Amino acid sequence: MAHLKLGPLPKHNTVRVPLVLSEPFKEELDAYAIEHSRQHGEPVPETAELIIHILETFLRSDPAWRSHRKQRAKRKPVNVEPVQPTE
Repeated sequence: MAHLKLGPLPKHNTVRVPLVLSEPFKEELDAYAIEHSRQHGEPVPETAELIIHILETFLRSDPAWRSHRKQRAKRKPVNVEPVQPTE
């Protein structure tokens, strides 16, 4: 089998978000987790943890999203502290 696109899972803090999945998709994630563990030699603590990294990988690899973020950052107003009048 070819290497999976999702590389080793990084270690960082997470936030819980309730998520409802279809049964076929959950089964697919479980199968992916098994193959991911086999390829990287580390067990995936929880199949749902893959969702975080799959979404992060997707967002980082989406050129339209990256372009949108860059444009938005350019338009963001710069916070300038008001100058205090001298007496």
